Amino acid sequence: MRMFSLSRPVAVALALLAAATAARAESPWTLISFFDDINAATVGIAAVQNDEAFGLNVHGASHETRIWATFLLPTDASVAIDGSRDLTWQIAGGPRFSLDAVTREIAGRSGNRPQELHHAGPNYVSFVIRDAGAPLAAASALRGLIEGGRLRMRYPLAGGGEAQTDFSLDGAGAAITRLMVLLGDIPAARAGSAATRAATRAATGVATGAAGQAAN
Repeated sequence: MRMFSLSRPVAVALALLAAATAARAESPWTLISFFDDINAATVGIAAVQNDEAFGLNVHGASHETRIWATFLLPTDASVAIDGSRDLTWQIAGGPRFSLDAVTREIAGRSGNRPQELHHAGPNYVSFVIRDAGAPLAAASALRGLIEGGRLRMRYPLAGGGEAQTDFSLDGAGAAITRLMVLLGDIPAARAGSAATRAATRAATGVATGAAGQAAN
């Protein structure tokens, strides 16, 4: 785990760029961390890249209650994302999630407006996937990532239509639970299935207990 000090805007941009522009091959889930000297906070990014160079990051900062997810197109993509339309994803054998539904649920529980919980550009979409002040039901979008499998992301294209790409979630449980511990989100790291608790123990050494309450 790499720790260094940079101002927040520059540091976040560089870290996300580094996570998205690695060699064009499927890479394992990794955790990047750095110190944000403006906010005196630790920023962590759990990141993966598939063999088509699409990126998926789960990230947050220790002075905030929100955990974000960011989907990134390859840097040389010939298409662009239509950020005004919904992004959806599904984990093999599980329910389908959508950006609109997840942000509406978080907004309803946290008192925020849904439009405050996501933003997008031609080559990325970022949205809040968890807010510690607004715990979700047990079958949350974030927990789905932690429990592994394979994720299919469907994204809207500028000009109409949609496209899709797949990500492996092997190793996501360890990387994301390490992120939660790094951010001080211990109750969330304790929640979840036996597989999640085992990944948390293996990755962090944190005792998680068999009866942790669902916090995400």
